[in-house]
Amino acid sequence: MADAAAFTARLKAEGFQEILERDTPAAPTSATHDHPFDARVMVLAGQFELGRDGVHRAYGPGEWFDVPRGTPHQEGAGPDGAKLLVGRRHP
Repeated sequence: MADAAAFTARLKAEGFQEILERDTPAAPTSATHDHPFDARVMVLAGQFELGRDGVHRAYGPGEWFDVPRGTPHQEGAGPDGAKLLVGRRHP
């Protein structure tokens, strides 16, 4: 399980310019989309689901994942939603 303060420090050290907390309500998996930035996301509470490269996985508190810019993916939050710590690195 990762620590939020250490995760934030790592984001800053690796050049993520935008760091924010995001509350995501319960939602089914989204349509496939991509982003114009690199994203690194840690789940602080609840459950968050990510599908990419043919693999779908649910992440819980303390777990994190990367979604490189331009990567097609789907995302959704579990039945109780999710609280996320999100880093975005713009080109």
